[in-house]
Amino acid sequence: QASATIISSIYAVDSEPYSPCHHVACCPCQSVRVLPEFLRGSCLTDEKGRYYFLNYGPMSIDTHEFGALVDTLYPFRDTIRITLKACPVGETSLFFRIPSWCEGAKIRVNGQNSDAVCRPGQFAQIPRLWQAGDEITLHFPMRVKIERVNDRDMSGKFPQVVSYGPFIFCLPVPEKWQPFAGPSLTPLPEGWTWYEVRADYTDAPINIYDSISRRYDAFPHNFAMEEGLDPSRITVEELPANGYVWENPPLRLKVPLHKAKYCFSPNAPRTFEVYEAPIEAEPTEQTLELWPYGCTALRITYFPRAKWTK
Repeated sequence: QASATIISSIYAVDSEPYSPCHHVACCPCQSVRVLPEFLRGSCLTDEKGRYYFLNYGPMSIDTHEFGALVDTLYPFRDTIRITLKACPVGETSLFFRIPSWCEGAKIRVNGQNSDAVCRPGQFAQIPRLWQAGDEITLHFPMRVKIERVNDRDMSGKFPQVVSYGPFIFCLPVPEKWQPFAGPSLTPLPEGWTWYEVRADYTDAPINIYDSISRRYDAFPHNFAMEEGLDPSRITVEELPANGYVWENPPLRLKVPLHKAKYCFSPNAPRTFEVYEAPIEAEPTEQTLELWPYGCTALRITYFPRAKWTK
């Protein structure tokens, strides 16, 4: 996704700029349900009064007989601490969902390892006479994975994608936000506007008179990844949380990539792939910073497989 403009979608005009009044009727009314539904589904009970933790995030859970404080930076960190504030009378079970990607999950209760069975994609059960003040620590170890994407239904180029824990990581494309009136169906409030987002070439300006080669050299995002790159060569960087984590993520990856001039068209009005696979790339590596998907407006997520002549 190297642009988000009024004509950048291959499916429909008007579908990709940032709009305060999206034409698709279901999106605005459904979008406001996301956080309430996430919170509502974070802790549920069954007919036996047992409690199930399904989602994890910083939150406070309070019901008439159960309360818990969840302290975590998950999914930007691998540890979740849950402190019980109120508990039902008598022994009961708490269940904790283990993410399907997670191997080797561990649960500690009041600093001691539990004997709960932690299988990926299943619930770990801990029966106990719980008391207010009990602390449960979940540890979901994360590791870097590089996988080849099966895109036979579209282009059959089999690019590579990088993940770490629950996140897919991408190369952020520098953004230039341009306000415009937009084809609004109803008048907008004062100060409201639509936005088109294009790649920003401030550090390496290009213009229509530059050669194609010059434009490719100036591109901040035409990079490919060594085929079969060893995940151990990727560095995980944990940063202090500073502001809104989805705009300034406290988790990033340092990844060696190779400039591949012709993997993306320099002047395509719509997002599409034009390269051959694997693509000829420069043998010299450049270490670039990848961000979690969802923390950028423009990004390269699937990296072409690189080859070069020694």
